[in-house]
Amino acid sequence: MNRLKAHGHPAHTRMLEVELLATAGGGLHARGSVVDLRKMGFVPLINDIQNAGFVHHMKLDWEIDPVTRRVDHITVDQPYVAVEPSEGSEYECCRDPADRLLALEGEALTPGFEKHVTPLFGGALGCSHLMTLAQTMGRALPYALERDAAQRESLGNVREPRERVFKRTVFVDGLAAAETNDMELVVQLCDLTTHPRVASEVPGRRLEQQHEVQAQATVSMAGGMKLTELMCFERLRHFEDIERPTWATWSDRTDEMAELVDHPVMPGFGGRLLSNFGNRPERRAVLDALLHLGPGFLQCVAALSDGSFPGTQSRSTGGIAASTLGGNTDACYMWRTGGLAETRRQEMIRSHEADAASRAEQEKT
Repeated sequence: MNRLKAHGHPAHTRMLEVELLATAGGGLHARGSVVDLRKMGFVPLINDIQNAGFVHHMKLDWEIDPVTRRVDHITVDQPYVAVEPSEGSEYECCRDPADRLLALEGEALTPGFEKHVTPLFGGALGCSHLMTLAQTMGRALPYALERDAAQRESLGNVREPRERVFKRTVFVDGLAAAETNDMELVVQLCDLTTHPRVASEVPGRRLEQQHEVQAQATVSMAGGMKLTELMCFERLRHFEDIERPTWATWSDRTDEMAELVDHPVMPGFGGRLLSNFGNRPERRAVLDALLHLGPGFLQCVAALSDGSFPGTQSRSTGGIAASTLGGNTDACYMWRTGGLAETRRQEMIRSHEADAASRAEQEKT
């Protein structure tokens, strides 16, 4: 079954990982990371040009009490950010608001945890990429903790230190389909939970379950960034099913996506997803995968902003130097209203508009 048929020029890949590991003494350690890898184009920043390659690499580490499910300690690390401190940035940096996330310490990882992140770190208060990572961890870990608790009840605390309990991976790939002026997006989510190592010496038998979602979306860049197509497939399997015919079978969820088509991928897409699937626990993984379409799209479309790819020139308005400089207003701390980056962008836009008006006047004469 040929499920996905995306085509086009590879523009960007976003990867998120969430792992839950056993620690000495019976505790749990969660680590998350987000990586953005741009594959084409360039984006002007405050005082530099961001080329293809690494765009972001950010990490969160949480120490968790398995009984109370409380986050006892948080560490934030941002090895690669868009804006480093320099004279040109007046020594502002993407890392400046990171400590705000430490306020999550003491919160319990129960369903809905991710809702604490937005008011604390959303918009001009924080970093949209760390926020997406924290929300991803907040959605994945309560489920993982439930399964870990069930295993502890049946087997006791038998995990070895650093043994993996659970892992979630999410990939968002963007491909520029220049002939149609569309963006093809592919989202793949995989959740893997394991039995304790002592339960089986055979690595394959450690598989408790693997839950996968694959989705493909087409976004019309010339049509208000609306979804024109959305396909979705899901698969849940256990080691015990490996000899059964259903082991490799995917379930087609595309019919359930109909209400999401012909609406913009941003803004409001997350709200529509929650309205359609938020009260359907059997679609938990589908919901979690599709929630990455909007944030992933924003990263993928940035790769097209220099207009170098055939058919993308119309996507930039007001000139590269003005309109494609960095992120949306108040999308994060660096691009907050009144901040250095946003102030410079507005100055550049006014300068570009003045130059354009002058050229138009000269052409008249």
